[in-house]
Amino acid sequence: MFAGDISIAKGVQHIIFVQKKLKTLGINSELHLFGRVKHDFLKNNLDGLGIYFHGQVRKDVLKKYYSKSDLFIFPTYTEGSALVIYEAMAAGIPIITTEESGSIVRDKINGYICKPDDERKMFILAKKLVQNKSLRIKMGINSRKIYLKEMNVSYPEQVMKIYLNILN
Repeated sequence: MFAGDISIAKGVQHIIFVQKKLKTLGINSELHLFGRVKHDFLKNNLDGLGIYFHGQVRKDVLKKYYSKSDLFIFPTYTEGSALVIYEAMAAGIPIITTEESGSIVRDKINGYICKPDDERKMFILAKKLVQNKSLRIKMGINSRKIYLKEMNVSYPEQVMKIYLNILN
């Protein structure tokens, strides 16, 4: 699963590469992408690959997909602090992301952190998670635990606190 702008800046081309490789190996997987399509060419030549573009959806629909997903992948090149990472962690999903996501993901604890353009590593890690249910469950549980520990103050309150500290 991915949520965010469907763009090269968010690394969607890399997620598509990962899904193509999984399908090439005969691994039964689907990729669900949510968000505004900024680069239409990313949707080209994807028939039969199990890739679904849902566009922008209501929060309750997104929440339903978070609860059904086995993996959240967000290989962004640029981000401040991606809310979607926090949402996925709240749902108890393992994460593959980048340092640039500004997230609270702990490498090898509740997911993996890669360089934004390292498709090969993303594929290896996604394959590892797809094929290892106990690892997925363990990392998902860790995502939820980390989220609950780190988010004892709401996300908007944390952002406001940071701004107030800067302004003072």
